[in-house]
Order: sequence, then structure tokens, then C-alpha cells
Amino acid sequence: MDQQYSGKVVVVTGASSGIGSEIARELARRGASVILVARREDRLAQLSEEISGEGGQALAMPCDVTDDQSVNALAKAVREAFGRIHLLVNNAGRELTVPLAVMKPAAARELLDVNVVAMAEVTRCFLSLLKRGAAVVNMASAGGLRGAAGLSMYCASKGAVISLTRSLAKELAAQAIRVNAVAPGMIKTEMADRMLQKLKPDQVAELEAAHPLGFGTPQDVARAVAFLGSEDASWITGHTLVVDGGFTA
Repeated sequence: MDQQYSGKVVVVTGASSGIGSEIARELARRGASVILVARREDRLAQLSEEISGEGGQALAMPCDVTDDQSVNALAKAVREAFGRIHLLVNNAGRELTVPLAVMKPAAARELLDVNVVAMAEVTRCFLSLLKRGAAVVNMASAGGLRGAAGLSMYCASKGAVISLTRSLAKELAAQAIRVNAVAPGMIKTEMADRMLQKLKPDQVAELEAAHPLGFGTPQDVARAVAFLGSEDASWITGHTLVVDGGFTA
């Protein structure tokens, strides 16, 4: 594996499972020192051991990204341990499969807090650690571009992520900090399984057929994140890279 991240420090939120854990593994394989961030301390510890066992470097730092004090403590700990970071991957997020007719306002607000507000706050707290040439990659969704019945608030939150990404790319360009997003289609993860379980078999089949290349894997997304965070993408900012097996086509 190309060690394009050798000597670089990256932070991955939502690293305890699914796409986040695979992003962490992929970046570690490419030589990065990966800071693993999530609430589930046991899973982070296990992932850290697995990465170390593969010859990589990882450090678990439990944090609730919706808690301001927890995020501030995280940024302080990273500053004391490393001084700076080269890539921030804002992957922490939540799904909500509920028709608008029965949506509870509290659930909608909680979703936006996790998927949008927390992402902005984590980025804000790490700004002073992102030096010239650093990058931010935000996790959006193909749903944020196309929309989906029964996922109105989830898709709205991911549309907000795309808009946040474009705005921050302009805001941070003067500091030579790039900000991009990845918009996956349906990826085989625990979160996706929870969503699919709420659908009928024929609906699942229809959804998979809408992805010409089939459902994706976490590694498909991880490779896209690794590209956007690397020097290979040094002149790309404000972009949303769609990784969806042809779903939005």
C-alpha cells in the first residue's frame, strides 16, 4: 500500500463502526497516525488493537460530538499529543427512517444536531490545528442530492452537509485548507441494515436495482475519503464526490 499518509495525523469521527472504522483502517494502511473518535470506548479500543495488529498506528479518544465540553476536551488532547492534524474526517452521523407525517420534532432536531451542528462544531474546534495544506472531508449522502421517501429529514441533513462543505471551502481557502464531501449511495453497514429492515423485500430489491453496480462497501467510501484528503486532490475543494454505484445517474 502506498504510504502517502506517512507522518500525517488524521482524526476520524464516528470511527467505531461501519464506514468510519473502514476509513480509519484505510488511512492507517497508508501510513497515517489515526485518532479514533466515537462514543463507544470498547469498540474504539478493539479497532485500535486491530489496526496496531496490522502494523498501523491508532489512538482511541472517546468523545460525544454533540457535547461541547467533550469536543473541546478532544481538541485539547489532540493538540497536546500531536500539535496539529493534516486531515479531519467528519463521519459521525445518524439515520432516521420516518415518514414526515409521523415525525417527532425532537427526533428531527436531534438528527440535525448530530449530522450538521456537531459537524460544524467539531470543525470549528479543530481549526487552529489545521495548518496550510490540511484537509477536511465531510460525510454526506446521495440522499442529500436526490432525496428519498421516508428519509426527508435525513436527506435534508445531508443536503445541509453539502452546503456547509461548499461554504467552508470558500471560507478556509485563504488558509489553503481544502474542504470536500463524499456522498455515498447504499453501503453495506449496520446503519444500512437498520434502514433496510424497515422496508419490504420488494422495496429492498428495487433499491438495489437502482444502484447499477449494486450496493457498495465501506472500503469503496474509505478509498474516496483517502483520495480527497491526500495531495493527489490538492486542487480540489468545495466538491462532493458521489460514490454510489450509479444511483444518482
